[in-house]
Amino acid sequence: MTRGRVIGTVVVWLALSGVLWAAGARPAVVAIGGVVAAIAAVLLLTIELADAVVAQPWPRRHDVGRPAVGSNRWVVSLRHQLDRDRRYGSSELHETLVELLDDRLRTHRQLDRATDPVAAIGALPPALQRLVTDPPRPLTVASELREIVSEIEAL
Repeated sequence: MTRGRVIGTVVVWLALSGVLWAAGARPAVVAIGGVVAAIAAVLLLTIELADAVVAQPWPRRHDVGRPAVGSNRWVVSLRHQLDRDRRYGSSELHETLVELLDDRLRTHRQLDRATDPVAAIGALPPALQRLVTDPPRPLTVASELREIVSEIEAL
């Protein structure tokens, strides 16, 4: 707080106390001083914060494109998940790919990773083994997603 603001607060406090004393209200000078100081602090803090606010640029969201008529809704969903992976480090895409992989293994190889993980992982190509065994990490390259989906489809 600057010297002028402190002096202004003290002047308001003395003026209020003087007006109340002149009106015969017997003011509690210390209590009035506390109330004036609190109101002044809130008012001055509001002014200071209003001066400190700076407009920030809000980057436009990267447009993943509208799905074309007749496009596969699963592909569109994977594109959106890839976009969230890139932006926010989400693991949603990883979880979806592992679910797809598990469904494909159960359907086409009659293997279940939950009941027989060794046989199920042994039936997978190296890229899919890494997908299942490594900790989730964001996929940021569309070609990597394309490769994983192609290997899942080849099961």
